[in-house]
Amino acid sequence: MVSVGRVGRVMLLVTLALVAVSCQGTPTGPSLANMTISGLTWQPTMAVSGAAEVCCCHLRGQTTNQNTVSVHATLTIRTYKQQVELPSVVYIMKDIPAGGVRAFDIAGFVVPCNEITGWNYSLEVKGIAFPPL
Repeated sequence: MVSVGRVGRVMLLVTLALVAVSCQGTPTGPSLANMTISGLTWQPTMAVSGAAEVCCCHLRGQTTNQNTVSVHATLTIRTYKQQVELPSVVYIMKDIPAGGVRAFDIAGFVVPCNEITGWNYSLEVKGIAFPPL
């Protein structure tokens, strides 16, 4: 006959083993670093002669998701006029499928194109959780 003490010790060991195995961390998902931005061009709002000297300006281009999963991407553009940083513009692109290409036309630059003397951008990429949380 098996004593209750021995069964209790076996159950405790099984429980500890399960806890140890389940606490080894969450699996790492795929890399999201394989996004490209291309074809960036500044375009005046109006398509007339001398428009680059008149407010306002758009940034056009496209992004390509070369990751193996769908993503959301946030593009933040910083512009400068004579070394003074102008307000940043944030553009959100949702649900870009794996292998997908998304064209964009970003407005919100309230200076003429010819007054933008410098600019840069940053791209933040987030995987889409399925099912959505």
